[in-house]
Amino acid sequence: MKPLLFLILLPLVDLSAQAQKRTAPASQLVWINQVAVQNKVNVLVVDYVTMLTGSRAVKAAREAGDAEFEDKHNGDTTWYVPNDFYIENKSRKLRTLPVADSCAIQLIRVGGTRLYKSDLAQLKKGYAGNLYRLEIVLGKIVKLTEVYTP
Repeated sequence: MKPLLFLILLPLVDLSAQAQKRTAPASQLVWINQVAVQNKVNVLVVDYVTMLTGSRAVKAAREAGDAEFEDKHNGDTTWYVPNDFYIENKSRKLRTLPVADSCAIQLIRVGGTRLYKSDLAQLKKGYAGNLYRLEIVLGKIVKLTEVYTP
């Protein structure tokens, strides 16, 4: 009797795991291309990026022609990226994502490093050139946090 019950319940456990996976927030680094309203819904048009550090950052920056170098007195060349990070953007594909009404937004004040609670109006005033981490659930942005970059 127990093996039969296990076989009956196994698909239900799998469905529950799949449902939890769909509702778990996905985290994504982005450049924001536009803050807009479409069909009475606030949306962000974003470009997904990846932040690399260390040797992976140097390798990606060299491949893109963005790495810095220093020639040593002995003829060796040392390659590096400033501040030991590189933002890689292999695809320029833009995605339009709706912003949840309850979206938590945290921004960094100009010249600062600390986050403060904010809103879409403030984001709209100065999003260009800044890096953000989005938390996305069921295709909607539920949290937006500006990422400090030196």
